[in-house]
Amino acid sequence: MKAFDFRLEKVLRWRETQLHLHKSRVAAATAEVVRIQGAIEMLAAECVKSAGLIALDPAAVVFTAYAGFVDRSRARTRQLKDQLAKAKRNLAAETDRLAEVNRKLRLLENLKSGQHDEWQREFDREIAAFADETFLGRLQSKKQPGA
Repeated sequence: MKAFDFRLEKVLRWRETQLHLHKSRVAAATAEVVRIQGAIEMLAAECVKSAGLIALDPAAVVFTAYAGFVDRSRARTRQLKDQLAKAKRNLAAETDRLAEVNRKLRLLENLKSGQHDEWQREFDREIAAFADETFLGRLQSKKQPGA
């Protein structure tokens, strides 16, 4: 009996490589979402802090500067929220692709496992047949006179 050989082994290895690649893409997309969320939170914290500083020095010049800061902050927040929505869509797409690659890999792994099980059953049958033939041969040699 020849050794077990899975004909699609190269395809299986390629699928594993694709899985690792997509895992890194999902990790990068997740990091981008986290980065943008952090930027939004930091900008919101700066606005709150600036509002507190205004209460300490309510001069007209400070109010004017603060109004400009608030306008720029709102524009930057809208821009960051747009980027966040895009990053979340990208993350969802990468996650879907990762699930598909994972499904294809599992399919090949299941196929390999099934073929290996079939090969093992055939191997076991051959071993059992050989053991039976050996037993019968010994039994027959003991029954022959002069042996």
